[in-house]
Amino acid sequence: MGKPIGTYGKRKPPAKSLGGLGWPLGKPVRYGQVTMTNLIGDEINTYQQWLTVPGATVHLYGKGAARPGRKMGHVTQIKQAAEPPKTA
Repeated sequence: MGKPIGTYGKRKPPAKSLGGLGWPLGKPVRYGQVTMTNLIGDEINTYQQWLTVPGATVHLYGKGAARPGRKMGHVTQIKQAAEPPKTA
């Protein structure tokens, strides 16, 4: 099960750079449950099945030949939350 992420991704926003400029920081919004599936070795040959999955985005790394244990890409999938994002 993936960890929830929001508008800033899984890392903290660059508060030092934005805050130092006096820009207001937005509030993070959770859009749904996010999972990431690695495509290892020959699993890269099955990436097309993910193209029809709602909320899935395929990330291919453009590496050469697939080898056992070599990470060739990943798929991120956002499963929509039951309620729309809340804004303050």
